[in-house]
Amino acid sequence: MQLVSVSLPDLCLVSKEQQLDFALGGTLQLRFPDGVDVPRTSSDLLMLVTEKHLWIARTGSCYLRLDVSIQGEPVSDGNHIVKLVEWVRDCEVWSRAGICLHVQERNAIESSGAISFSIQHPDLSSTLITQRDAFTAEFESVNCHIDLSPNKDLTPDDQRAIDAFIQSLNMIPTQQGRSGSTPRSGLSCLTSGKLEFSESFKQLFEAALEILVLGSRKQYKGITTVNGTHAECLIRLAPAVFNRPYLKTISDRAPLLPIIATSLARMKNAESPSLRQKASSFAARMTNAECNHNDHIIRGIEKSAWNVLLSTTKMPKLPGKGGHDVQRLASNVESKSGTGFWEHTVVEKEEKEDMGLITISPGTLGRQSTGGTGKWYLIFINISYLLHPSGVELYSQSIWNGW
Repeated sequence: MQLVSVSLPDLCLVSKEQQLDFALGGTLQLRFPDGVDVPRTSSDLLMLVTEKHLWIARTGSCYLRLDVSIQGEPVSDGNHIVKLVEWVRDCEVWSRAGICLHVQERNAIESSGAISFSIQHPDLSSTLITQRDAFTAEFESVNCHIDLSPNKDLTPDDQRAIDAFIQSLNMIPTQQGRSGSTPRSGLSCLTSGKLEFSESFKQLFEAALEILVLGSRKQYKGITTVNGTHAECLIRLAPAVFNRPYLKTISDRAPLLPIIATSLARMKNAESPSLRQKASSFAARMTNAECNHNDHIIRGIEKSAWNVLLSTTKMPKLPGKGGHDVQRLASNVESKSGTGFWEHTVVEKEEKEDMGLITISPGTLGRQSTGGTGKWYLIFINISYLLHPSGVELYSQSIWNGW
């Protein structure tokens, strides 16, 4: 496996009230199989996730690391570090995503001037073993660097308003004839222009983390988003790490993929030449696998079913601030029968003059029947809810149209 650094979009926030610039940049550290073309930017990575069905797995210890500086100087004061840890660890965005952060050893934090957290899942969803031939990368860490500085775009009117406010608090004496070149002051600045650590930074951290993790597009009071790409957020780039409701949905459905693949592989013995050809075509996709022809078919179908599962499973809607427990999001994948799946169904396919008709009927796999001018083939079971909650038609079309 090769370690790859994928750059994240730069994010810049401006606090109008505090006259602060908040700049965030970062990278994802991922391990890719040797010999594959690897992404270098988040846009490349998102394309692999959405189009090539890349699965970024949480396979072991993984981390969120932040380097925070003020006007280019790392924050190293112990009390300030403690505040930063509290702001980041207790941010509501983590509970909304269904994960939690555990701070790493303080000694390491204090010596480096950085803060580091391990990313934890509250259940065993992340132990999901992906399909053996799936395109998979391993998640290691997300590393971010943050810098806060006085706003660089203050107009003379802004400066005069800030000075008037500071003077009203008797923080500095009134200066007549003050020129526009005098160093500016602000709610979080000294009169010399040196920015001090302040509680007012907390709101900026919370807004930045919401955008980084969730891709939030909401308006934050007193904060302007100057630069940022909402689509390339962490819950979309690495949902198996940062979106536990989505991960739970996948992990609930994935165990039946081998059963479905084994059942569908029996179509290699179907009466219809087209069905036999379709089944055999999956074997051609597994030329690198060291197994017999039947196993080639099974693994090819299983891989294709995995891709369909990823492409048809919608991201669950995360709760808003103060919303319901994120655990409840999984309720939309419960079955009517209470077993985790809908009642078994079988799909029958009729071939008539190049037109396929899909219907649902009770039965068991393996029966074939003929009647009238059409031939009916029982295709598969246990899939009506497994891959697509709205029914089997989309899935069946995906299978026999070659995915």
